[in-house]
Amino acid sequence: MSKPDWRGCKNSLRFGSGGARAALSRAESRRLAILGPPAAVEPRGDEFSDLERSRSNGPLKTKKGTPMGLAVGTVAPRFELPAKPGDVVNVGALFGSEKVVLLFFPLAFSSVCTEEMCHFRDSWAEWSALGCKVFGVSIDSPFVVDKFRAELNVPFPILSDFNKTVAASYDALHADLMGLKGVTKRAAYVIGSDGKIAYAWEAEIPKTQVDFAAIKAAVAAAK
Repeated sequence: MSKPDWRGCKNSLRFGSGGARAALSRAESRRLAILGPPAAVEPRGDEFSDLERSRSNGPLKTKKGTPMGLAVGTVAPRFELPAKPGDVVNVGALFGSEKVVLLFFPLAFSSVCTEEMCHFRDSWAEWSALGCKVFGVSIDSPFVVDKFRAELNVPFPILSDFNKTVAASYDALHADLMGLKGVTKRAAYVIGSDGKIAYAWEAEIPKTQVDFAAIKAAVAAAK
């Protein structure tokens, strides 16, 4: 399998339209401080392995015993969200009939989030062959997620959870991330065609990238 080409992703951030460049210029310093530069590898430190719950039979707990998110086997909360102003996507309507991958990410146009979306874009033929529907979700506005998707040429919808209700229902919100309240965590869910969660993972550290291979394996194994 060929390696993803991140050059297009970097160019999208650097040479986007005037409006996107202006928005990025105002926010990039703050976002990079939180999310870090593009990663050459997929960091998955052992100290955070207890946050992974792909085989959990109950609510995940951190080392301090705090429940973390929805357990595998839980019926996935249904929802609908806009992909752009006036275009609402009913994701919940797919539950119970299609395999669905949900990718919660902190902020559009930040480096690690861009890398994540570009990975899916560049290996899209493999994901399509698995017969799953993929959706990105962030708390950015419908205008921003639409621009983010278009500039990166992402082949699946990226949805705006501006009111933070869906991320909250999936326990995918930071209470406080360096002074920012209610930023989406980086999290991945695979929902089987039975409407139940087949894989669930989240990271407390925003720079931690998702495990692409684990998500792919979960989709293949899901009912």
